[in-house]
Amino acid sequence: AILAQAILAHRLRRLASAIHSCAPFGKMHRSTGQILLLLAALGGAAAHGYLKFPPMRGGARGSSLNAYCPQCGNGESSVCGDGGQWGASSDLIGHLSGPETPLTAGSTVEFVVVLTAHHMGHFEFGLCNQQVSPSTANAQACFDSRKLVRALRPSNCVPGDSRGDCQPIQQAHPERWYLPPGTGTHRMRFKIPDNFDCPLCTLQWRWWTANSCIPAEDYGCFFDALGNEGYDATSWCGSYCGTCSQVLLQANSSREQRRQSGALAGCGEEFRNCADVVVSQSGTPPSPTPAPPAPAPTPAPLASGPIATPSPMPAAPTPAPTVPTPMPTMPTGAPTQAPPTTGNFCEGKQGLFAAPRGAAGNDDCRGFYNCLHGSEPMQLCGPGLRFNEPAAVCDWARNVQCSAAPEPEPEPEPEPE
Repeated sequence: AILAQAILAHRLRRLASAIHSCAPFGKMHRSTGQILLLLAALGGAAAHGYLKFPPMRGGARGSSLNAYCPQCGNGESSVCGDGGQWGASSDLIGHLSGPETPLTAGSTVEFVVVLTAHHMGHFEFGLCNQQVSPSTANAQACFDSRKLVRALRPSNCVPGDSRGDCQPIQQAHPERWYLPPGTGTHRMRFKIPDNFDCPLCTLQWRWWTANSCIPAEDYGCFFDALGNEGYDATSWCGSYCGTCSQVLLQANSSREQRRQSGALAGCGEEFRNCADVVVSQSGTPPSPTPAPPAPAPTPAPLASGPIATPSPMPAAPTPAPTVPTPMPTMPTGAPTQAPPTTGNFCEGKQGLFAAPRGAAGNDDCRGFYNCLHGSEPMQLCGPGLRFNEPAAVCDWARNVQCSAAPEPEPEPEPEPE
């Protein structure tokens, strides 16, 4: 079915190109629009998933940058997913104009991935200490040299917990987040390395699918541990569960077959997206696109398992911010830290909030508080930007209404005696 869809999509693209080159403008506009709508529908059926946060290059919404199919990053020809199901016009490895998402060294970040078709397998995230472009040598090796590891599980997980972050952390592969049953939005928490900073680097999301084979070693070992914690492992691995030793042999066989055929990756489909990020040390001002906090469900505690006792989840869920459209190209330079203010603005708050107008150093609506990690000093967006509280980003001034600071109430005049 997928092959038939791919052939049909290819023919439709050729037809659209022919119409574009020879049809009168009015007819061309109508016909090409109809074909693009059909291509988008085909892409949604054949494609499988994409990185929503941090936002993938070109954005997670359909546009000409991703051939109107952000979930089509399936292919081995590029570390950012170009090729395979994406149209020939897409160039996500060469799209270097943002958005740029700030991350803090040593912090825990919740990534968001959206799936349109479930093909099992696992996710990995790699961080390259440079902005990856078509001219980057050995880009995949750069990502692989700094694979992120999962954050400790929430302390309130229960046996068979439906939350993806409650699955066991595989001791041999702490970088893997195995895909729970179900399509839709999946959230997963990973640790940013300590003592690492990068003014502009690239994050890679990589999905190794496993609906037709075993893409990597130790799969059966994980599913053994999963079953020991009260999960229905077969709903995670389908026909490719096996046992720890059996699956290892199958994975080695699959990988050897791929190696002999000259393929670049595992034994099944692979999806990749890239996102541009800025990593700074803790205590330094972030770059202008604050990251969302992680939600905190509260079921009963999980019985003892093979994983060490984790640290608690952050409290108070807040929705992930929506990146404004169009997203401005961020000016160079990071936001500056404002003069200290009195009081604890973040008390009882969890998220990112605009500083009150009139606060010291916030005469032009640039100030904001990062209340994700308790009380922190007010910070300022870069020159020419204002903090957009509904979107939780530093945005162009024209997109943010900056009302005048409240006038102080005059002191009453004394009444005559």
